[in-house]
Amino acid sequence: MGRIEKASDAKEYVLGVFFDIEGAFEAFDNTSSTCVKNALADWKVHRAVCSWIAALIDHRIVQVKVNTIMLVISASQGGGLSPLLWSLVADVCFGG
Repeated sequence: MGRIEKASDAKEYVLGVFFDIEGAFEAFDNTSSTCVKNALADWKVHRAVCSWIAALIDHRIVQVKVNTIMLVISASQGGGLSPLLWSLVADVCFGG
C-alpha cells in the first residue's frame, strides 16, 4: 500500500491486479495434510512450525504452552493461514 500511495501522491500511474481465490479455499480443504507437510518441508520451514501446522490441519486444534499456562483452541477451516499454505502447495506441486 505504501508504494501505491507514494506513486499516487507523485501523480504517477498505479496498476493493481487482484485474483479471486474463492475456489482456492475449497481446493485447499481437499488437499491432503501430507501434501501440505511435504510443501512445508520443501520450503525448509522450522520443524516446530511444521508440527504446529500439522496439528492444526489434522486435528483442527492448536495448543500453546507458555510457562505453566496451556491454551487449547479449536480452529475452524479456511482460516487466514489457508491461502499461504495453498500457495506453498501450489508452488511445490505445480512448479509455481
